[in-house]
Amino acid sequence: MSYYTIHDKNSYLRILNQINLDRNSSSCGSVDRSYWGWKKKDFSDITLQFAIMPLLKKHVSEIDIKTIFQKVMDFTLKNIWADGTCDQSYPHEKHPKTFLDIVPLFVTMIEDFPHFFTEKELAKARSILKKGVLYSLKYPESYAVISNHIAHDAY
Repeated sequence: MSYYTIHDKNSYLRILNQINLDRNSSSCGSVDRSYWGWKKKDFSDITLQFAIMPLLKKHVSEIDIKTIFQKVMDFTLKNIWADGTCDQSYPHEKHPKTFLDIVPLFVTMIEDFPHFFTEKELAKARSILKKGVLYSLKYPESYAVISNHIAHDAY
């Protein structure tokens, strides 16, 4: 079953609010941590690229979805490192969290909509997916072990 078919219009707000949510924050969504303010000008957020996908499935024509999927695939392939990791909060993080966040949607894109992509793109995407899964199995999650998270917990 496609990731998108699990959700309906009533769950969009919940889905979007789960992305990068600081559970201690009174705000919601992906911008509830003030330290993220610098990111937009430095590099884009891969997780947020995928936040739009459930909305697209319900409200956009297949032609438009194809165009957007291709742009998301291009962005993702450009920003995932050769070992399958990708950056979330700062460059060269090398942890599996962000990759694991996008796996369901990434799999849906390459398995349910292969006709949207070239064989070369699909081969590269599957290779990166495999490397990312292997990396995630080999290395423990360390995303929270960065200074701002430690400082927040200490506070």
